[in-house]
Amino acid sequence: MEKSRVELYELVWAKPMTHLAKELGLSDVGLRKICVKFGIPLPLRGHWARLQVGKQDPRPELPFENNNPQIRLPDEETADSREQLSLIRKLAKKAEQAVEPVLREPQQFKDIRCIKTYQAILERIKDLEKGTGQSYQDYKDGRRSFPPKKVFDMAFFSSLEDQIPITATIDNALRAVAIADVVIEQLAALEINVELRAVRDSRVCEMRAERGGRHLEFRFWEPSTKATRSSALTSLERLFTKYSYGGDSIMLPRHILTIEFDGRYNRSVIQDKVSAKLEQQIDHIVKRVDDKLKKKAADHLSHLEWQRDYERKKAIRLHNVRVKEDRAQQLERAVCESVDFEKSQQLKRYSSS
Repeated sequence: MEKSRVELYELVWAKPMTHLAKELGLSDVGLRKICVKFGIPLPLRGHWARLQVGKQDPRPELPFENNNPQIRLPDEETADSREQLSLIRKLAKKAEQAVEPVLREPQQFKDIRCIKTYQAILERIKDLEKGTGQSYQDYKDGRRSFPPKKVFDMAFFSSLEDQIPITATIDNALRAVAIADVVIEQLAALEINVELRAVRDSRVCEMRAERGGRHLEFRFWEPSTKATRSSALTSLERLFTKYSYGGDSIMLPRHILTIEFDGRYNRSVIQDKVSAKLEQQIDHIVKRVDDKLKKKAADHLSHLEWQRDYERKKAIRLHNVRVKEDRAQQLERAVCESVDFEKSQQLKRYSSS
């Protein structure tokens, strides 16, 4: 479908953008972008509401009216394919929401490292309750608020040696260790071993998924956001840290549990979404680890093949250099021998005369 610039200008001033976009098989945002691209002035916000009560906004003239190119718009087939794609996405979203979490209760944890981490989280809860006088059970049963009003909204748990690497608020730390227990078991079924390795000059560990000599690092963490510091937030910060960092801003947790792969330089993440929490994405997590390890193994084989090819070409180059040097030496030797032969012939002629 094609419309001239003047025709599109008349249409956007004849009916609301949402109605026109539906007729043309576009979204209102897509239609707006096309109009902006071709310099077509649009009605202001509230124009159609004001028109209904008899108040009409002045209609601006179309700039450069003589410039009237044909604008190609999606045809019905393209619009149908977009609608089908949108429907597929909605169905996928509903299917993702329908996935039931498969988390275990702490008493059912199978991995000893998850059990140790869970015990460490419980110790952190006891320390916070003792130091602040606030009950985690009351916080758990109550409503969350932002900005935070309770210690458990702000206080982080950070794991140490021989513990699953987690940096998150208490609620998300408990979720993370339960997710880790299931993920480790499912990875073991794919012959992927998860090991904890000590980090040099640090009290924390890094978690690695390893198979066939290839490994992938991953960890649980919770991102933070910067907020304006207030006296209430400062008091809350002092309550569990015993000091305040000062400054005009403060970092507050976003309460979005995230699992990060491959460290900071080649990182990718899976995190809580509106449609699905992290525990509903365990299959996705396991598949991501499996796919990345397969890719690392394929890249390793490709590198070995490249290295063999490089060594072969290098050996050919060295052989050619040696052949060239040998030929040069042979030529030099032949020249020397021919000179010596000529001298000997001259000597014979001289002695015979």
